[in-house]
Amino acid sequence: PTAPRSDVEIASPREVPVVISGLTHTYEGADRAAPDGLSLRIEPGSVVALVGHSGGGKTTALSCLLGFIDPDSGSILVGDRELIGADESVWQSWRRQLAYVPQVPAMMAGTVAENIRLGCSDAPEAMLRDALDRCGAATIPLDKRIDDDAEGLSAGER
Repeated sequence: PTAPRSDVEIASPREVPVVISGLTHTYEGADRAAPDGLSLRIEPGSVVALVGHSGGGKTTALSCLLGFIDPDSGSILVGDRELIGADESVWQSWRRQLAYVPQVPAMMAGTVAENIRLGCSDAPEAMLRDALDRCGAATIPLDKRIDDDAEGLSAGER
C-alpha cells in the first residue's frame, strides 16, 4: 500500500456547503438502519445540531461525515467533492479542517492548555484562548489543572 498523499486539497466548510443526501448505515446484527436516508444541507459557517432519540443515528452520521465508517448508501458532498468512496488522503485533508469532540471526550492529566495542544503542539497561547472562547469556555483558565478523564471539569466544560 502507498502512503496517503499530503497534497490533496478539499474546499473548506467555511466556504462551500456540505450536502448529505440519503445517508444510510446499518450496523451488523442491527434490525434497522440508523440513520436511514438522512439528508441535509449545511451552509458555510452555519451551526447545526443533530437531535433525535437514542439510537437514531446521530453519532453514526457524524462517524460517516468524518470518514470513520462507510455508509451503506448515500453521498456527502463538500462543494463539488464527493467524500464517499474517496481515498484516505482526501479524508485526511477533510479532517484537518474540522474539530470533533466525541460524546465522552478523553483528556489527560495536566493543564487545559496542555490538553488543547494535543491537537496542535505549537499553538500559541492566544490561539488556545481563542479556541476556548469560541466554544463557550471563556471562563476556563488555560492553566487550570485537571486529572485523567477530565476530573476537575464539569460534564459541560469537558
